[in-house]
Amino acid sequence: MIKNQLIEAVRNRLGAVSSREVGAYVQFVFEAISDALKDGDSVKITNFGVWSTRDKKARMGRNPKTCIAAEIRARRVVKFRMSKVLAGRFNADGSACDVLELDDDFDMEDDELAVAEDDYELDDEDFATDED
Repeated sequence: MIKNQLIEAVRNRLGAVSSREVGAYVQFVFEAISDALKDGDSVKITNFGVWSTRDKKARMGRNPKTCIAAEIRARRVVKFRMSKVLAGRFNADGSACDVLELDDDFDMEDDELAVAEDDYELDDEDFATDED
């Protein structure tokens, strides 16, 4: 699913709301998550999962194409751990899977993120609609 498909899915659920308005709300959610992670907070959405940051140490790696050793720099990565409720929706045994670390595509400069200390929590009430 891409962002535009997410916007359309939300718009279809809400009914008489424009795609532009829903797009703005979706963007606000993404910005709130990004800002919290940049500030060193973790983001918990009940029944969905938790995003947080993790420091990775510098280490020696190897280019798989050339087999030449290269140093991999120290960095912070964003990781996501799904809730048991979310895992239960598609894992037959209801178990949560391992932590997904968003490393290469989501790597930020070291000075942009700090170690996660506080929670930025969004509950189901934060996403309530008129139908609730």
